[in-house]
Amino acid sequence: MPIIKDEKYLNLSFVPDKLLFRENEISKIRTALIEPLLGGISGTVILYGEPGTGKTTTAKHISRTTADLDCVYMNALSFPSLTALLREVVSTFTRLDQFSTYTISDLLRSISKIQERRGKGILLIIDESTNLMREDQAGLYSIMRASEIYSLRLSSILISLDDPYIIFRKKRTRSVSSYVPIKFSRYTKDELYMIIEDRAGSGLYPATYDDQIITMIADIAAQLGSARVAIELLQKAAYIAKHDQSESISPDDIRAARAMINPYFTESKLNGLEQEDLVLLLSTAFCLKDGLYATLSNVMARYAVLAESYGMQPMDRQKFYRVASRLETYGLLESRLEGRGDRKGVEKVLMINDVPLDALSEKIESILARLP
Repeated sequence: MPIIKDEKYLNLSFVPDKLLFRENEISKIRTALIEPLLGGISGTVILYGEPGTGKTTTAKHISRTTADLDCVYMNALSFPSLTALLREVVSTFTRLDQFSTYTISDLLRSISKIQERRGKGILLIIDESTNLMREDQAGLYSIMRASEIYSLRLSSILISLDDPYIIFRKKRTRSVSSYVPIKFSRYTKDELYMIIEDRAGSGLYPATYDDQIITMIADIAAQLGSARVAIELLQKAAYIAKHDQSESISPDDIRAARAMINPYFTESKLNGLEQEDLVLLLSTAFCLKDGLYATLSNVMARYAVLAESYGMQPMDRQKFYRVASRLETYGLLESRLEGRGDRKGVEKVLMINDVPLDALSEKIESILARLP
């Protein structure tokens, strides 16, 4: 059975027609920037926040859903300077002499002439602009004041990881023009679940995944609040399942996908563990073959059996907690509290999300076999 129905929905670059959970930010951008620009008033909006919070996707969504403007997207990391970036902006509309030297003023005047000819306002989106905001505030000032200095109806969306207030406060070689900052907060676990459910529903065949898979991806991505991580996990897991000719995506495919994104699982980490650490980790891996997480009591019971087979004494609950916490510190285990149901309180559960269980178990068993 094929896994992938339409791969475009699994791509990080895909911009959906409707952005989930970013309606408020979209409304702010339209009110502060797009509507004034359509009316002839230029401005600047700075989108900032952690990676994977939807800044770039939101900016691209705005550009694709806005009529009567020339929208240009540039990534600042692709250019050695703001001058080179603006040169590329001009080149999207007209041919430039490659041997000529242009200043920022020259290029902004060229853009102004292009605008006169085309009769449209220009929306310039500059992604990954943190370094630009730090190192070339004079050039940035020219862009922000382009309407006054060059009679240019141009508005900008700058995208940054860092709070612009902190950046501009630290270094002010020249007063930066006014701007509207819009912070993008982390996605919650429930929001990530719905985002991945939406992508999977469009990109995968229904029988190839289930609620457990969506929940596992949302759990992992929620640690960073990142839709980028969630989508990449879904994409890679789908291709892993396809490569293995599986009929559906499994939890181990998600673990393998995470290992590809963040390769925390290394032999050096395992080789540095004590025997009790290895056996507890192995016990957890065995228990996880039946689900996304394993209860502490089940792992302790499995540990007692394995410890005896390796000639070890079982641990009491207090020591078990200490060893499990140590493995969490090493990044080899994860834990959380889960409700027991029927008002019976909560219980600590353990998870391994960084590496396929079979690969982990095989490696641990080989290390244990070498121990005296």
